Amino acid sequence: MDAKFTPRVRDVITFSREEALRLGHNFIGIEHILLGLLRHQEGNALRILQRLEVDLDELRRTVESGMEPPSASRPTDKESINLLKQVEKMLKITYLEAKLFKSPTIDTEHLLLSILKDEDNLATRTLRKFMVDYEAVKHELDMILADGSPRSGSAYTGKSGKPKRKARRAPTTMTRKAAPSAAPVASASKATARARPRCWTISVATSPGWRRMANWTPSWAARRRLSA
Repeated sequence: MDAKFTPRVRDVITFSREEALRLGHNFIGIEHILLGLLRHQEGNALRILQRLEVDLDELRRTVESGMEPPSASRPTDKESINLLKQVEKMLKITYLEAKLFKSPTIDTEHLLLSILKDEDNLATRTLRKFMVDYEAVKHELDMILADGSPRSGSAYTGKSGKPKRKARRAPTTMTRKAAPSAAPVASASKATARARPRCWTISVATSPGWRRMANWTPSWAARRRLSA
């Protein structure tokens, strides 16, 4: 698993050891990993926190204020400081997070997601006070990957660190062809009607109580007179 760590993640672990040494702790907890993450100036983890408009300095101060006092036996060097079992478990989860996002390597964003997966630690509780949870970080990471933003910080400006949006293409206007006129059909119907022989039903009353119905088709001479 260590072979899949990017140089950024290795730097974060080194920074976390230095933070533990600075604070006089003879162990490395998840809160030290978060402090090491905040020290690193590159990577998507820091970018996501900026997009969520987290005050990074205030987050650091809040984490440190909630940490344990210095250990009775202060460490002499950072190499003698060991990881807690909780941290080892968290680092194993980073592999699953990277696999979830189909990433061949484990980077700082996977480290941040793994921290938030474990709810029973100071780092996660502090992040939640700043309205940062697993789903929020996952959503922001999805947005970054969808935008295809580079990992360098050049595309991000301001406190929020929001990326510049790409210009959208103008929507394509679809034109519909006009429906053919129904006039020729109507004309053809009229011509057909004219060509047909005319028929009338004539009622002849010869007496008040009697009526006779007859069908009469005019002869050629009668049709000629009628058409005239």
